[in-house]
Amino acid sequence: MKQVIKPKREREGEIEIERERERDKERDKERKRDRKRDKERKRDREIDRERERCRDSERCRESERDAERVKPSSSKANKAPSIPPKQKSTMPPIVIDGKTANHTGLINDLKTFVTGEFSVKHTNYTTILFVDKKEDYDRVLTTIKADNIAYHTYTSNNDKSHAFVLRGIAEGTKIKDIKENLDDEHEITAREIYQMNTKERPLFLVVTDPALTLDYLNKNTKRVLYTRVTWELRKSTKLIIQCHNCQQ
Repeated sequence: MKQVIKPKREREGEIEIERERERDKERDKERKRDRKRDKERKRDREIDRERERCRDSERCRESERDAERVKPSSSKANKAPSIPPKQKSTMPPIVIDGKTANHTGLINDLKTFVTGEFSVKHTNYTTILFVDKKEDYDRVLTTIKADNIAYHTYTSNNDKSHAFVLRGIAEGTKIKDIKENLDDEHEITAREIYQMNTKERPLFLVVTDPALTLDYLNKNTKRVLYTRVTWELRKSTKLIIQCHNCQQ
């Protein structure tokens, strides 16, 4: 028992050592917490400096934009004028059947009566003429027809139209009255109105601008001359259709 039980002084010394160890551990923990707080403060300072640099750069960019806005307008006048894009011709091409034997002679002939710009395209079997003005287009067609030259072309955008069948008008109604009623009551300008050859109740073919649609007519023009009417698209009776590539 005496060997197992330690003297009182020895036990107190061990207790004091243990307490000192605990204090050392606490001091180590405190130093770690201090280092951690220092790192956090350093990181916060770096973030603040970065934000300040961003604010400075933003202020610099804003100053540059303000300076750009207050530049004298004379700098704009010194800039070279931009070339406006060339407008695309609305006139359809005129396709002459056959190759041109004398290109220079063709150009000289066109210059005698074509006032605007024109161009020529040669293919293996045709000669295609392009003009910009409606007047030149008509002159070229007149000259080609007078010389009995084989050609083909197609309708220009300005001359295109829509044709609708007007059904329901009573027999004996004058075309003039239908045209005036469409213009006065419905603000529809009919280019031409033809009475179709039918054995039943008369049908009328109404030719209008290409902007007018069948859906618009059926919704907004249900009465003509106080008569309930219906509209239909004109059905083509052509057995041979036109090629959209060569227009033949």
